[in-house]
Amino acid sequence: HLTLQMDNSGKYNKNQYVMAFCSELVSRGVFETVQMSFLMVGHTHEDVDALFSKVSKQVKYKEVSTLLGLMAEVWECESIHPVPRLIQEVAAYKEYLKTFQVKEIEGHSKPVAFLFSMRDNVPLYQYKAHVKQPWYPPTGRSIWRTDPNTNALILPEGQPLAKLISR
Repeated sequence: HLTLQMDNSGKYNKNQYVMAFCSELVSRGVFETVQMSFLMVGHTHEDVDALFSKVSKQVKYKEVSTLLGLMAEVWECESIHPVPRLIQEVAAYKEYLKTFQVKEIEGHSKPVAFLFSMRDNVPLYQYKAHVKQPWYPPTGRSIWRTDPNTNALILPEGQPLAKLISR
């Protein structure tokens, strides 16, 4: 089971790509369920914000002119020594997903949580408009389209290609 607590951003976190990725994680058996919850507007300060605040204080009066210098300062800023890593490539998931039939998602900006799970070998999602409400719809929805000839879901296959991060 994977639980994600995310910033309530429709542009970055509440979109068909993130939803498809969560659905794919359960359809491939990586997790039995993925629950994605969103922080309330105005209350989006998380642990990572506290860490960035400490990094900001660490480098405030220092001249840090290289990425390696910044990584060293991040290492020194906290007693638990967060380990910075240089990521040079990521999965080109958006491009990968374009080859599959993802349904357009509507009404996804209001819910505060989504639950992705498998039911009868079909990856489904449900949502809550408020924390105290039950998951809706009770039977779930699939984000994936069906093949018009076979009526089978068109699920992603293979792996996304690597994409270099430009500097």
